[in-house]
Amino acid sequence: MKRKMSVLVFFILLVVGCHTVTDNVIENTIGTEDYKKIEEIDLLILEYRIKKEPADLSLAKEKLEELMTNKAYNKEYEAVLYGYAGEIDYYMGNIPGVKENLKEVEKRSAYVDYYYILSALLEREYEKQIEILKQGIPMAHTTGKIKLYLAFFYFEAGDFINAAASFDDAFEHLHPAYVEYYEKNREL
Repeated sequence: MKRKMSVLVFFILLVVGCHTVTDNVIENTIGTEDYKKIEEIDLLILEYRIKKEPADLSLAKEKLEELMTNKAYNKEYEAVLYGYAGEIDYYMGNIPGVKENLKEVEKRSAYVDYYYILSALLEREYEKQIEILKQGIPMAHTTGKIKLYLAFFYFEAGDFINAAASFDDAFEHLHPAYVEYYEKNREL
């Protein structure tokens, strides 16, 4: 009986521990300074999405290029950087750049959220975009941005119930600035 209880406790700790590791794989494997730079790039892209100021996107690209010249910590980190590059290219209207960055993400890791996000952005039909993002939720190490893009596509397709649920799920995992900017969309 005692042994069964020990095995049960071990498995519970293993499952909880694995969930925590995958949620924070990038944050835990790079330096705090570089993580803050990634967060800054992410928020600049968010600013661009809201205000449509090209200067925000240009600054994000400049900061990203600086990070990409530094020593890479691991394949996941490199995949995330290429993912941000693909997202920036998408908003700049550079579809060949999105495709190239998606290939670079895929070479490094298909478990980062950007593999699914960039794949969905390259599709034209909402149904296909939604399907790609839904496939990424159980596969990607982090899912906040996948759920955010899923909310956008549901919203654009007129599926407001699923859009609201996806916004709620995304807000749990993203920087508070996302809630501030997109809460109005969620309420609609």
